[in-house]
Amino acid sequence: MSVKKPKNPASVVESRRDEPMFTTWAADGTGQATAFASTAKALTNAEPFVQRTAGTNAYQNVAPGNVSVRDGYDRRDYDYFRPGEAIPTKPKEIIAACMQAYDRIGPVKNTIDLMADFACAGIDLVHPNPRIEKFFKGWAKQVKMKDRTERALNLLYRGGNVIIKRQTAKLRQADIDNIQRAQGEADLPADSGPKPPKNEIPWAYTILNPMSIEVLGEELAPFLGSDHFTYGVKLSQSLVRKIKNPRTTTDKALIAKLPANITAAIRAGETVIPLDPTKVRAMYYKKDDWQVWANPMTYAILEDLVMLKKMKLADLAALDGAISHIRLWKLGNFEHRILPTEHAINRLAEMLLNNVGGGSMDLIWTPDIELSETSTEIAKFLGEEKYGPVLTAIYAGLGIPPTMTGAATQSGFTNNYISIKTLVERLQYGRDVITAMWEEEIRAVQLAMGFRFPAQCVFDRMTLTDEASLLALFIQMADRDLISAETIQERFGEIPEVEEVRMRREARRRKNEQLPAKAGPFHTAEKSHDLKKIIAQSGAHAPSELGVSMDEKKPGEMSPMQHEKKFGPKPAAPVGTAKKKGVSEQGRPRNKKDSKKRKARTVKPRTKASFMDALSWAEHAQQVIAEVTQPAYLHSVNKKNLRALTTAESEALEKFKFATLANLDVHAKVDEEAVKRVVASPLVIPHQVTQLVKATVTKHIEREGKEPTVEKVRQIQAAVVALFKADVDEEASDSGNGPS
Repeated sequence: MSVKKPKNPASVVESRRDEPMFTTWAADGTGQATAFASTAKALTNAEPFVQRTAGTNAYQNVAPGNVSVRDGYDRRDYDYFRPGEAIPTKPKEIIAACMQAYDRIGPVKNTIDLMADFACAGIDLVHPNPRIEKFFKGWAKQVKMKDRTERALNLLYRGGNVIIKRQTAKLRQADIDNIQRAQGEADLPADSGPKPPKNEIPWAYTILNPMSIEVLGEELAPFLGSDHFTYGVKLSQSLVRKIKNPRTTTDKALIAKLPANITAAIRAGETVIPLDPTKVRAMYYKKDDWQVWANPMTYAILEDLVMLKKMKLADLAALDGAISHIRLWKLGNFEHRILPTEHAINRLAEMLLNNVGGGSMDLIWTPDIELSETSTEIAKFLGEEKYGPVLTAIYAGLGIPPTMTGAATQSGFTNNYISIKTLVERLQYGRDVITAMWEEEIRAVQLAMGFRFPAQCVFDRMTLTDEASLLALFIQMADRDLISAETIQERFGEIPEVEEVRMRREARRRKNEQLPAKAGPFHTAEKSHDLKKIIAQSGAHAPSELGVSMDEKKPGEMSPMQHEKKFGPKPAAPVGTAKKKGVSEQGRPRNKKDSKKRKARTVKPRTKASFMDALSWAEHAQQVIAEVTQPAYLHSVNKKNLRALTTAESEALEKFKFATLANLDVHAKVDEEAVKRVVASPLVIPHQVTQLVKATVTKHIEREGKEPTVEKVRQIQAAVVALFKADVDEEASDSGNGPS
């Protein structure tokens, strides 16, 4: 069998140079069929354009009739020709790509920094025993607990894998005392064994680079679980050479400080130094059991990050050509078969070269010249619109809703709620991971120091909603016995067990008068003073009986109640008018009977309508009195609003407004001038009005089992004043003297 020798490609190309590239036919149509047949043959023999290094993108004979199907184009094809933009698939390469994205892409770095700072906000240690709590706080300060927490959470969100190496310290009694004073310092001797010896506690934490850590027995490790992983530090070749053959004095001094087992292993040819499992703690971001390394949070948005970088590169390339400007000079005319000579072309070129730019240029030429200009419309390409969808996808992958970034033009409550919930859950997940790590370390400190209970790790409350309204709702539910006090403490981020011990200790100190008594709406600080005040207001005792010394002691001093028992009740004068005094010896003589029969009194029963009319007037008067007197009273006590008033000041204001209402005439016009006119004279509340208000409040307490609210007291006062004023008005009408 003979093999045909292939032709030389160079000779083939050389033979084709003389072949015509175009074909045509005569104006009368001669040769037209031949030209069309030649073009059809060329189209039939054309091979598809191949963009691969091997193979083809067409499958032949996949269906009857010799139908071919074009091959697909997916991400693997794109990555094959652009390895620098390929999405990594190996665990270590994925971690490296995500950490590089954090270092070089601003939105990713800012978001992860914000999440780490938010998640570690307010971290602290609490303990029921104040002395032990002070020790734990000093220990947390020594190990830089807040800084280590922030760095660990930052690496957890950007790298997905956190490897922490612990160093321990053997404490003396003086060191323990110093820690309790937050001044602890100690040496770092080597530690051995899973159980911490007495007074040997964790003293420093070092976060290792996950790219330099190897899992020994990586293929078998997943069968045992993450708790049985053995980690080792992978040494670079330059470091190995430096340890084996140190050249400088500094290198020799540093190598001498390394543990002997490490230097011996390196000189023996080991490139991975195992770490002590008892001193290494690993944390992962949502790692599955079969995985050795967890995928970072930003792995899901690597394609969007690549797109963002390509857009920036496109803008950079566009900016490089932003000043491109082309002018095309045309000499001659093909339509009229006019072609320039070499002399004309050289002449025009010489004139253009002599013009260095700036200003206008004048040319004298024949009609066969034409100028065309083109320039880049850079404004149509550059702009922020094209970045919007990519940035939105990046922030969505990080858990940030578009409304928080300002990129959303339309947003719904459901989408925003889900996005915010995703962010909060990611922050809480980071807290849970770091809390589990610190609980183990706190447990080690507890066992080493012999404490009975471990400290508890707490954080600031994390919420992106209206926290004040939410907490106020919880307090109202507790007031109505719908939830327990323990739940309230948990909602506020406190530990119920710790708060219970603290409350008992504080109660003992208040009982022993080591702390001042509580004062507020729910706690009466001066109970004896308030009791004396209530007794004095009742009128049952004189001021001297309550221990109040007067400036001048009056002989026979009696309380109002004692005076009433001895001399009888004092008739109340009509409200709003002074008692009329007659002229002596002008009235009816004593013991003289009437000379003519008096007119019979007509009894006018009080109607419900008249009382309701008086009650409506009293309620309106209360509103006007409040509008007039409250600003003046706040100014007098130097307070901004009613909520800033103390309990005593609020009670004084309410009493003042009630006295003003009681001194107004029923159905009289109530405005600012009327209130000022009444307030200018001494305000006296009739005794019957005071007693009726007290009796009504007492009935309300017996019926409801609790004190009436301020609004309820105002309603009672308005009703009593309306009832009293209506009686006085009717009696004055009956006597023929008109309203008093």
